[in-house]
Amino acid sequence: MAPNVSNKRKFTPVKTETGPSKKYVKAEKAKEPVESEEEEEEEWEEEDEEMEKAVSDDGAGGWVDEDADEDADQEMEDGENGEQKPPKDPNASREAHKAQKVLAAERKANKPHADTMTAAKRIWEKLRLKKLPAEERKALVDEMLELTKKNVTEIIFKHDASRFIQTCLKYGSQEQRQAFAAALKGRYVEMSKSSYGKYTVIKCLHYGSAATRAGIFSEFYGNVRKLIKHKEAAYVLEDAFRDYGNTAQKNALLEEFYGQEFAVFKSEKNDAKTLAEILEANPEKKDLVLRNLGESIVGSLKKGSIGFTIIHRALHDYMNNCSDAQFADMLDNIKENIAEVVHTKDGSDLAMLCFAKGTPKDRKVLVRALKPYAQKLAMDEYGCLVFCAIFETVDDTVLVNKSLLSELKPHLQEMMMHKYGRRVLLYILCGCDPRYFFKESTKMLEAVKEIRQTTSKKDPEVRRQELLNFISEPLLELIAAKPTKLIEESLSSQVVTETLLFANGDKGAALDAILNIARESPVVDVMHPVNFNYASRVYKTLVSGGHWDPKENKIHTVEPRLEFESMMLPVVEKHLADWASSNGSYVVIALLETLEGEERERLVRKLKSNKAAIQAAAKKDKVSGGVKKILEVIA
Repeated sequence: MAPNVSNKRKFTPVKTETGPSKKYVKAEKAKEPVESEEEEEEEWEEEDEEMEKAVSDDGAGGWVDEDADEDADQEMEDGENGEQKPPKDPNASREAHKAQKVLAAERKANKPHADTMTAAKRIWEKLRLKKLPAEERKALVDEMLELTKKNVTEIIFKHDASRFIQTCLKYGSQEQRQAFAAALKGRYVEMSKSSYGKYTVIKCLHYGSAATRAGIFSEFYGNVRKLIKHKEAAYVLEDAFRDYGNTAQKNALLEEFYGQEFAVFKSEKNDAKTLAEILEANPEKKDLVLRNLGESIVGSLKKGSIGFTIIHRALHDYMNNCSDAQFADMLDNIKENIAEVVHTKDGSDLAMLCFAKGTPKDRKVLVRALKPYAQKLAMDEYGCLVFCAIFETVDDTVLVNKSLLSELKPHLQEMMMHKYGRRVLLYILCGCDPRYFFKESTKMLEAVKEIRQTTSKKDPEVRRQELLNFISEPLLELIAAKPTKLIEESLSSQVVTETLLFANGDKGAALDAILNIARESPVVDVMHPVNFNYASRVYKTLVSGGHWDPKENKIHTVEPRLEFESMMLPVVEKHLADWASSNGSYVVIALLETLEGEERERLVRKLKSNKAAIQAAAKKDKVSGGVKKILEVIA
């Protein structure tokens, strides 16, 4: 078929490795105007001649006829002698796919234990169903156990077989789980290093008995230093240490960091000791043990294991028993990554120790490393204590304000209502008050204070006031803006009380807000603040001017006094009978104990005039104990 002739043409330049020829690249500068039409035509003719010379004789470039190309493509589709090619078979693709399936099945059948894996998969498909009768599930686990018991140690490293055994451990009885654990005995270290086998080890630890766990731990002994550096096994060892080991087992794992002697010779009594106990019993081995422990820790840190609980314990023990020079060297290794350790008990204690013993330069690096995680740190069970240690040790309060407290400002309300976040605020307001801190936390913070005496220069009270000045204004503004929400929440009401007692600055707006939400009758208004026990305690404490000390049997009033009792008196007098006969009776008692002179006498007279209503309230089954005390006062 002859191609059609067409006038549609386009020029295809010759392609070279170095790009198009420079003589065809038009200059960006504007050409000078042509003097006449004859000169312009001569110029275009010269360009045409140059282009024709550039075109290759073999068709590598030049003028291309698009219609001719289309006709040529059509000729290629036609067969020889101008005959049309036969159409493709629509079933050819389907047949090819079937052949591929057959080939894949043949390959799968030729793999080791193919029959076992196929049968096990059928059992697993039923066994993993959530809704399955207990008897049928037990029978399926028994069938899986019988099928795989001969070669379980060989197939356990396959991704599908690992899932089969994990499901059996999850749904099997205790006897069945022990049977699987016994079949895997001797392979736990190897399985821990496997991408799929490691999950079976974790399931054995999770669902196994104490004897099963002890057997797994015994296989880990002697291999701890290798396992902690392995990319797969390190996570198994971490889970075993953190979640499943008892104290003796944990100490036995840690012992292997102390040297080869402790890895080889394990006590049969299962009474592994802590590092402090070992050094006390063997003082001549201190240098060797600490050197081995330090090398093990540094090696693990290089592998990225700083977030592991077992490393936190090792670091904690090392830095509590090493020399000052060794402490400084190890601090240099971890201070940039201190945020990785503060979420555990040992890591938190370690971070507090670093702030207590570190130099001002070290503390600056530590604070900046924690800045991106300030809010998360403040709301962590152990991280909040690190904040408290920072408040006690870092003399550069400007750095603390800019790097940490400024990060907390947008989240003050959330922190006030948080179990752990509130403690950060409370520590600035009233220190390590036993009302809000456990004895163990108080003990650790006291140890920080003792070390701080030799490493910090600023007076502790000056440091606290500087921090308090920074946080007081935003807290008071928040209370003034949202008094109801904060005072009716158990945890945030504590922060409200301490803020109004100890914060610096103008408290007028915040106190007015607290008074305004209590102006209605507590009997008529069911949602009145004093009908909530914790909100009632806020008013009682503010009226008293401080907290009651049961040891000294007196109230420790703050200075300067709030004089809140005089502000509260008109609010209570408006609905005095309702206050005195409800949960607000304790606030009335606090007024009687705090007011003096004419104000107290006036309150007593009004209470006597409402004595009948108070007596009627006292006869009810559910009545506040404060009602009876009021009757005793006005009797």
